[in-house]
Amino acid sequence: MKLKFKLEFSMLKKLSVILGIVLAIFAIAGVGASVDRRYAKCLHVSSIEMRLEQKILDDRIHYIQEMIWKIEDRYNENFSKAPVDVKDYYRRLKRDLTEVQRKFNNFK
Repeated sequence: MKLKFKLEFSMLKKLSVILGIVLAIFAIAGVGASVDRRYAKCLHVSSIEMRLEQKILDDRIHYIQEMIWKIEDRYNENFSKAPVDVKDYYRRLKRDLTEVQRKFNNFK
């Protein structure tokens, strides 16, 4: 009876060791998969963020250029007769346009 019990206990011990190893392999695989998914998304998100930033800068360039053209259309030959605040706004738009274009070109 003791021999049979020892034999069963030894088989049970081997079975528990094998089961523990299998569970450890699955746990490691699960952790590895979750880490892979997280950092793969991180890289994908950064590329989307860069494209979004380019789109925002491009929209800003178009808006500023449109405002400059509106002022030029309104005061085309008589820009010297334009009010001082319009002239200041025009200069500020020109300065902003060059700055935004420089930022946009840095992304390319």
